[in-house]
Amino acid sequence: MIDKYNPIYERIGHTGGIESIQLDEATYYFGFDYSNDLVISPLISNREAMTRFAAEYMEQTDGTHDAAYWEEIADYESELCTDESSRIFSSTQFEEFLQALRRAHSDNTYSPEIRLEYHLLYLLGAASGWTVGNIEDLLDQMTILRNEAALPDGESYTDLEVDREFRIPSVAR
Repeated sequence: MIDKYNPIYERIGHTGGIESIQLDEATYYFGFDYSNDLVISPLISNREAMTRFAAEYMEQTDGTHDAAYWEEIADYESELCTDESSRIFSSTQFEEFLQALRRAHSDNTYSPEIRLEYHLLYLLGAASGWTVGNIEDLLDQMTILRNEAALPDGESYTDLEVDREFRIPSVAR
């Protein structure tokens, strides 16, 4: 039996395609609205479940399609990134990033470990509805938190917004 996945609130009927990432060596599929830079589905661990989800909740520019149509295009090359390695992530690396971020915030200091693959940051942003400006601001603030750029006058490391942006709802099930 194939799992049924619920759509993300207010993201039904978007025009988009199927993308995928690898997380801890497992492939996860998700719907992506390219024109709005928005993840439009949860992460789905089964290709057939993704095609059924797309048939029920997603559209292409020419309208709705059945699961067989989505099955044919599910493995097309990514339209988000051309470098396959930027679609491979480790939950351990992400947890280490979050721990370094928390330490920097609680200790009011910098940490060279505050690094995150741009594509993962982009996907987190797209899943959470961040704007491109939010992502660029986060990248700038992470540079400060690594001590690669100056802390603005009168501010402390705890004043930076990075740690608050990572309190996002889970898009994985």
